[in-house]
Amino acid sequence: MIELTFALGCVAGALGALVLTCMTLLCGCGKCLMWTPMTDATALLGDPSYRVKQLPTPAASGFALKIFAAIGGGTGILSQNLRRLLLNGNEMSSIRALSYQIMREGRTPVVHYPMLRLDDKGLAKHQRLASEAERPRKQRGPYNSVLDYHAAFQSGASSPVKVLENIFEAVDSLPSELRVFREMVGRDALRREAQASTDRYATGKFLSVFDGVPVAFKDMVFMSGINCTRGTDPSWGTGLEKKDDVTIARLREVGAVVLGLTVMTEFGTTPLGYSPHAQAPVNAYDPSRYPGGSSSGCGIGAALGLFPVALGFDGGGSVRIPASMSGIVGLKCSWGRIAVDDDYCAANVASGPMAGSAVDAALFYEVIGKPVADHFYSKLYGATSLPPAHCFNFNRVDDLSDLRLGVYQPWFDDCHPEVRAKSSEALNFLQLRGAKVVPIQIPNLEVLALAHGVSISVEFAAVHDKQLWDAPKTLEPATHVQLALGASMTGNEYHSTQWIRGWAIDYFEELFRSQELSGIFTPTIGTLPPVMPPAARATGESNTTLVLSLLQYIFVANLCGLPAVSMPAGVSTEGLPIGVHLMGKQWDEHVCLRVANAMDMPQFRTTPPKFVNLLS
Repeated sequence: MIELTFALGCVAGALGALVLTCMTLLCGCGKCLMWTPMTDATALLGDPSYRVKQLPTPAASGFALKIFAAIGGGTGILSQNLRRLLLNGNEMSSIRALSYQIMREGRTPVVHYPMLRLDDKGLAKHQRLASEAERPRKQRGPYNSVLDYHAAFQSGASSPVKVLENIFEAVDSLPSELRVFREMVGRDALRREAQASTDRYATGKFLSVFDGVPVAFKDMVFMSGINCTRGTDPSWGTGLEKKDDVTIARLREVGAVVLGLTVMTEFGTTPLGYSPHAQAPVNAYDPSRYPGGSSSGCGIGAALGLFPVALGFDGGGSVRIPASMSGIVGLKCSWGRIAVDDDYCAANVASGPMAGSAVDAALFYEVIGKPVADHFYSKLYGATSLPPAHCFNFNRVDDLSDLRLGVYQPWFDDCHPEVRAKSSEALNFLQLRGAKVVPIQIPNLEVLALAHGVSISVEFAAVHDKQLWDAPKTLEPATHVQLALGASMTGNEYHSTQWIRGWAIDYFEELFRSQELSGIFTPTIGTLPPVMPPAARATGESNTTLVLSLLQYIFVANLCGLPAVSMPAGVSTEGLPIGVHLMGKQWDEHVCLRVANAMDMPQFRTTPPKFVNLLS
């Protein structure tokens, strides 16, 4: 009944749009209702008030979503007007208003790629910290770490061959709704890799602590012999790749057993995490709930213990949101930090490790974070080299007195009561270890969030433009709607977001400097892992209100290119994971990882019901 009511509402809305279109044409006002008038009062630059508006956007899934996608995703004037009505209802004019005020100030340039270039002093500091950094050590969390695997392989308590067979057994026994891999490497090939690693340990010639350790990658990187689909219909994938992405190649060089590519939501356009194409995964703690996305397979696989660490991608929380909902650690690195062979030109997307423990995230980061001399990131950075990836002070967790954590209290408090309570407990824990809390203010958060949404939506629409218009039936309905909305945004609106990005980067750089902040501390998401409507299993779900709640604390790091980490902070009364979030200065991943290591304590950690111990 709810779906039918919404479907009728969609039809009524479409008819309304048709009437408005006819009136527009009759009045000679043009072919499409492009935008609403803009004045300075629409959004005031520097407005310190914290305001949250509830957008009038009903949720849709199943049959209702299919109807909405058919009406709203087309190419005709009716469809175009419907999309613009939806966009205008989200106060898109506020982006133009804020951008205009920034432009008139004349102090902030347009910034497309959010990369901070360090001066000579800043670069020398990171080089010194890298030279002084110690090898990361494990805390007392419940997950087997890379170091545990390495010790077991050295002692003979286990072997890469035994661990791999345990993985096969676990994957075969999991219910289909907990599907982790979009495609695994062939089992015979994996067995050969595991046997070669086992032989190296037998002769004491192992390559690194990663030798024989299973790792995985999101379905967004090129892996030899596998079709990279980015979560969509396989017919639109890249085909069987002939070589590995640089990140995969680096893990193979240190002896890791690369298992395959994990399930993700289509193109990463939704943070909910469930993929109708894969019919999976659901939340590892409660199958009636979403797992978080878009790196959902990486999150679920690490939470279940199938691998200690995986590489995810994050354009709007796609590493941190599933990490929070799965009870693991997820680090989104600085924009430009991790070189990959594809999607590196996306101005909002950065990659990073998703791991059962902070030490695994740190060790993985050290391997994949090394600059590549001829990569686009290195060329964009300039004449000097990118700052080195390091984990300075990672092991210094008992004394955090050198850390200053910014907290914008109205923002921090604007979440589910249980999320707020657990986040406060985590903050108190860090304070007991010496960290100082610094009250801060952040203006224009609403418009910054909208600017991020416009920027990444336009990027999605541009990258997937051909599939959207040539083969829309291969897309999930929610993706179809999202891409069509991105294609309906104007050049004025997109360019305005880049002016806002430049202003935001300057603002946060000055905030970190003036307050001597080590990071900004918040919950990871504003709600508990949400319940998934049954109809969404076939079609996905379009739910702007829910998505905004998930992105509430996430988007700044993507807009400004900053590193940020989600860390487990315990569970709710229903046993659902809750995460907390730290956003640092660009190139300060080591600070994020250190705090994650401090939080990697038994009181904050748990495992899902179907967790497997591959070393037992």
